[in-house]
Amino acid sequence: MAKLFGGEKFDTRNEEEMESFDALPPGDYVCRIKKSEMKENKNKNGHYLSLQFEVSEGKKKGRILFSNLNLDHPNSDAVAMARKELTSIVKACGKTSVEDSEELHGIDIVCKVVKKAATANYPEGNEIKGYKAYDESGSGSEGDSESSGKKEESAPKKKKVSFD
Repeated sequence: MAKLFGGEKFDTRNEEEMESFDALPPGDYVCRIKKSEMKENKNKNGHYLSLQFEVSEGKKKGRILFSNLNLDHPNSDAVAMARKELTSIVKACGKTSVEDSEELHGIDIVCKVVKKAATANYPEGNEIKGYKAYDESGSGSEGDSESSGKKEESAPKKKKVSFD
């Protein structure tokens, strides 16, 4: 048993409930990489770059999306796909090369988000299917069409790119 708030009664009438973690609607969302880490894969025969993106604008601000890139894997096709995705992310961040994934943190980019169907083990979720530079005018922003046009100061200016 634990006494809450120094023994004061917790009253839910003055509190908000947590937001639903249902899958985001498909669309383009302004996001930034919040966390990145190289991790050993489940079979212990390779490593992947685990990326955590945070929606940085609009009604879904604060929501988290994930992407794992198999940069070290026995399947060369998996590595090739991961390198292409990383190339897209690096270019969307306005860079041509990086040495450390932390160089990509905090830069607003636009992530093309789709829904991923539920499976026997997992509920419906999201997957990032594309990346493009963020146009600070607010175009190309989030699926619910809300954008503040605000950009982190350290991020370089980028031209709008389309997914066509």
